[in-house]
Amino acid sequence: MNTPADPTSYIRATLDHFEPFSSAEAPTLEILCQGARLRGVVAGELFVNRGDQVRGLYLVARGEVKLFLGSSSGSERILRLASIGDTFCEESVFSDAAQTLSAQAVRDTTLIHLP
Repeated sequence: MNTPADPTSYIRATLDHFEPFSSAEAPTLEILCQGARLRGVVAGELFVNRGDQVRGLYLVARGEVKLFLGSSSGSERILRLASIGDTFCEESVFSDAAQTLSAQAVRDTTLIHLP
């Protein structure tokens, strides 16, 4: 996957396009950008498992993510497809609770993780 030459500028520019980040004042946006990290995941990659401690939310900058419940028999129930501009794992910002869903990239995806 291609990594932007300047990840901080990429993160800032991406956040500036999506609510609620785009309405944040410049100092607040700067603080968010300082802690944010880019994460590239390839199609099919399972990157959040039910029960994980994510410690922050994800914003889809590019690609698509399947959020689902899996069973021990291997079946899955898709609850949502997150696409560009969508966030997920928001509950981990407010709580130390484990994730209730799993997340898997549907296609090559770039995420911004905001702790």
